[in-house]
Amino acid sequence: MGRHEKPLDPESGPVRRFALELRRMRQEAGGPTYRDMAREVEYSAAALSRAASGDTLPSLAVALAYVTACGADPAGWEERWQEASRQEAGQVWAEDEEAVPPFRGLARYEPGDADRFFGRDRLTDELARLALRHRVTAVLGPSGSGKSSLLRAGLIPRLRALHEPGVRPAAVRILTPGPRPVRDHARLFVPDTDDGDTWLIVDQFEEIFTLCHDVEERDRFIGLLMGARDPGSRLRVVLGVRADFYSHCLEHPDLAAVVHEASLPVRPLTPAELREVVLKSTAAEGLIVERALTARVLEEAAAEPGSLPLLSHALLETWRRRRGRTLSLQAYELAGGLRGAIAQSAEHAYAQLPDGQAQVARQVLLRLITPGDGTPDTRRPAAREELDAVDPVHAGPVLEHLARARMVALDQRSVDLTHEALITAWPRLRQWIERDRDRLRGHRQLAEAAQDWHDLGRDSDALLRGTRLAQARTAFDAGDRRIELTALEESFLTASRSAYRRTRRVRRGVVSALLVLVVLAVVATSVAWQQGRARDRQRGESAARSTAALAQTYFPSDPQTAMRLSLAAWKIAHIPEARAALVAAAIRPDQDTDPDPDPDADPDTPRFLDRYGRTVTTAGARDVERRDVDSHRTLSSDSPKGTASDGSPDGRTVILTGGSGPRLWQPGQWELDQPALPGSVLTVGAFQVDGRALVLTDSYDTPSIQVWNVADRRLLFKNTADHPLDAHRAAVSSDERLLATCAAGASLEVWDMAAKRRLALPRSLDASARCPGNGDFHRMRFTADGQSLTLVNSTGVRTWNLTTGRREFAIEQHGLKEVEFSGDGRLLVAVVGSEILMWRTAAPAVPVFRYRLGDERAKSLRLDVERGLLRFLGGRRMTAVRSLDVRGVVRAAAVNDPLDSSVFSQDARVLATSVRRGSRMAFQVRDGASGKVIAELPSQPCPAGTEICHGSMVFSADGRTLAYGVLTPYQPRPRQEITLYDVTTHRTKATVNVTSPGKPRQRTLDIALAPSGKTLLAIRETEERRSLELWNVQKGKLTKAVDNLGYRFVLPPTKDEAITSGGYVTDLTTGHTTMHPRSADLQSLASRGGGLVVAQNVEAQMVVWDERGRQTMKPFSLRADDAQPANDDFPQVSALALSHDGRMVAAAGTDGTLRLWDTQTERPLGTVLPTGGDTIVSLAFSPDGHALYAAGRLTPWRSYPLASQALSADLCRRVHRDLTGKEWHDLIPEVGRRKLC
Repeated sequence: MGRHEKPLDPESGPVRRFALELRRMRQEAGGPTYRDMAREVEYSAAALSRAASGDTLPSLAVALAYVTACGADPAGWEERWQEASRQEAGQVWAEDEEAVPPFRGLARYEPGDADRFFGRDRLTDELARLALRHRVTAVLGPSGSGKSSLLRAGLIPRLRALHEPGVRPAAVRILTPGPRPVRDHARLFVPDTDDGDTWLIVDQFEEIFTLCHDVEERDRFIGLLMGARDPGSRLRVVLGVRADFYSHCLEHPDLAAVVHEASLPVRPLTPAELREVVLKSTAAEGLIVERALTARVLEEAAAEPGSLPLLSHALLETWRRRRGRTLSLQAYELAGGLRGAIAQSAEHAYAQLPDGQAQVARQVLLRLITPGDGTPDTRRPAAREELDAVDPVHAGPVLEHLARARMVALDQRSVDLTHEALITAWPRLRQWIERDRDRLRGHRQLAEAAQDWHDLGRDSDALLRGTRLAQARTAFDAGDRRIELTALEESFLTASRSAYRRTRRVRRGVVSALLVLVVLAVVATSVAWQQGRARDRQRGESAARSTAALAQTYFPSDPQTAMRLSLAAWKIAHIPEARAALVAAAIRPDQDTDPDPDPDADPDTPRFLDRYGRTVTTAGARDVERRDVDSHRTLSSDSPKGTASDGSPDGRTVILTGGSGPRLWQPGQWELDQPALPGSVLTVGAFQVDGRALVLTDSYDTPSIQVWNVADRRLLFKNTADHPLDAHRAAVSSDERLLATCAAGASLEVWDMAAKRRLALPRSLDASARCPGNGDFHRMRFTADGQSLTLVNSTGVRTWNLTTGRREFAIEQHGLKEVEFSGDGRLLVAVVGSEILMWRTAAPAVPVFRYRLGDERAKSLRLDVERGLLRFLGGRRMTAVRSLDVRGVVRAAAVNDPLDSSVFSQDARVLATSVRRGSRMAFQVRDGASGKVIAELPSQPCPAGTEICHGSMVFSADGRTLAYGVLTPYQPRPRQEITLYDVTTHRTKATVNVTSPGKPRQRTLDIALAPSGKTLLAIRETEERRSLELWNVQKGKLTKAVDNLGYRFVLPPTKDEAITSGGYVTDLTTGHTTMHPRSADLQSLASRGGGLVVAQNVEAQMVVWDERGRQTMKPFSLRADDAQPANDDFPQVSALALSHDGRMVAAAGTDGTLRLWDTQTERPLGTVLPTGGDTIVSLAFSPDGHALYAAGRLTPWRSYPLASQALSADLCRRVHRDLTGKEWHDLIPEVGRRKLC
């Protein structure tokens, strides 16, 4: 039997209970020794003994081996192990309750938490610098962005660490405004007597709009704050403001000036900062985080705006379910994950309360919330006395229970929600609010009025009267509603009612009547928590989710595996996360990485890619290895004598220098039996003209240059040089007639090699083409005809005609390096800063491709146009060959002249484009599904003397009629004609002159067509007024004109109404104009689809609402961690589209960004879609929703596949093979292997 095992208590947890069951099974099997058991399986006796020790849960493999050795059925024991694993992961360790958690949950970080406040160093530095430059500063950010923690744990410790005289604060004071900001905080505006300024940190500044309803007090408080702008005040102010109250700040001139001059937006954490938050917080407490958990957290937090409190709470709950020192993905999922942890813990805390206390908890929590009225719901701090008065017996225990659950924060005088994230993340609380929203607003008004009555000594003049009393009695006179009132509120309401009755008796004859109690909201049944799904489906979804997250972590280092994992996630389960991974993999250009076989390879070792990047030659100190990049297979490995200085464009020949002179050598083909070319140990060689010519330079004694024909080893040119010259600073024309050299610090020289004569350059070229130093020069090349020469340096690319000196081509781009042209000269690619950019040489104004390098570098760029690949030496050490899929860029149809405008029909079957050609505007009709031009419409002239000439085009609702014309919004025209074109018959239907008789000074700002196509709408403007006009198309007559302040149509008109910018809604029958309920969100762009509307609001965010005007998802913006603008401004939206079923939103930005969102999951679909920086001006989803069409200024039409089948097929074409059985087992052990392609 071996040595005696320690006793185990089955009540001490699932691990020991499972170990005890293993021991009992072993006893029932006759009690074999562990040594005997080890002979039956592949595990040692020690491993089997540990499995039943009860210290830790054994792995599934070890547990099943134990069972097999005892002759039991492994299938049943696998279920037992799974159950024990779930119970262990879900166990909250009570014995560790006093341990210091690494995360604060929903609570904010305080000044004392500065040493645990990770991930915000950069933003804290920016805020400190800004606050020291300005006396009043504003910090703007959405709820959940970490504003309070940034102010308290970031800025305040940074200020207290200042020691310079005159800069160190005399005092730092922090406050939240509350309902009476002047009364409660006026004393804080008296500066401290010590040297230096007194700093006031005003957190949750939006409370002056949500809690302070006294306009005079609000203005006085703002005046006190703005007084700090006077240097003599010895005050400095920093405001923390929720971004959704930005427009409220703009209503006050002084606040608007502060927001404009000295505001800092709290941007989302970058992936690196998120990683720092997770890993440094846990490392500080000696904890370990599973890699899969880190990947999941980074993915989910990056896709969730305002996710910091959700993240902190989810990780706190994960910590409470940790296994030893490890925070696992399984514990994170059992805690509810990013989106479910708050709801799960809040629901658990609520379920622990008895019925009586649960009702008290509901009343208490609702008193801590201010329901929004056109703004988001916000938290409301409440006095302890107010909440204790709800139920004197149970309120105290309920508050303590909620505080232990981290749902509320208590101090001696007040109670507050720990974070507003609780409002949005807990469905039960949201239901309570939505069910009684109007009554809650009435309750807030009643509570404030009761408090004023009490403060005024219960003055009868402060009682409710008239409509306010009627509303209060309607809402609160019933017995089941009266229990929600405090004693003060009850007394106030009773006194108001008594005063009303007395007044009624004095007036006589007034028949008393009680108002009928109206139930303001129908009690909806609570959403039942879904308790169970089929285990296999749940396991599959969990595996798909983790596989999708794992795929994203592999992209930088192993794109092939990343694409396979994305396919696998979709094959396992069709869940939103898997679809997002599929979309992300399909649109990412990362194709493959061929790492150096030696992980410790010297990054300074010469590496040469052939002209297409298909082979790489590595010239080490001893060996020269040649590898096939596609197959990652070594083609040859040799040990020649000499140093490799260049590789030929075909990848077959290497120049070896040193010894007796330079030699041409073909690795793996033949030995160094050819004689050396003339040269010394300092000779450097470089191939030219696709490897047909070889340039050798020598600086041993007298600088010299030689040019050789490689095929017949014939010397083409030899000359001495005035300056030392590197072989890579020379270029040979394709006919091997001309040689150009550009020695550092010298002038450009061009030689006729056959005549051995230096050519005289045109004066303009000679003066412009000075040769920069080595760090600023990159390369030269002749054009295909040999008539022009291109020079590339750190400031750009320029091509000069050698005969005329005229500059034919230029890209002005500072920081340019590592430049390469495609073989046909159509494309140019370069490294600029931390990006790879690509231009079309025919239209070089804007790059057509951008790729962010992140923390890696790149050199030796190669374009394989035929296969649509861009390859380069990359990685942090630049020892790997990286491949990018650029088929969409290489094969995209493009225009040389940027388009003026584009518009898709509502069904996306037709696309109209316009382009300015000289003094005229040309119009085209294109097929929406291919972008091909199907009709050239008659061009129209732009008025003489105007630079701003805009082609305006609109379709009717059925897509059959196109209205187009030239608009000059800043210049009146005596005659403004709009042409109507029948798209189906390709004929002009009518031309309407929309110039009103006797009003020649009108300007036309925008046009639209009624759904029938028979009425043309135009927004016209004079210096005095702006109006919306309706024109009968057939008669060409003006039928109606009404005043309208909008400058453009934001949505296609319906038969009844037109909506213009600013949210003005004009009834087309009566001409009456009203404001749209969501006018603040209807500023410039909007789109309809699937019963929803998406629009851009004043904060450059997208807002989605349904036909009733109800917002259906959180506002979102184009800004993201992997596409942050350098100036920290939110990119403006240039195009919007909703899919026909309303499930997807597409939005494009003026910075070239293009993104997709899923309206059901409220999450982005994949990453940024590739546009190359082109500004997208029109978007449309295909009729079946399987593709997104985009029209840009440089690329008239482009299609992005969205159907899962098409995405999978495209990925299958890109991956070289399926996941092997071992790879699947190692990467996705939870489910069985699936065939991917």
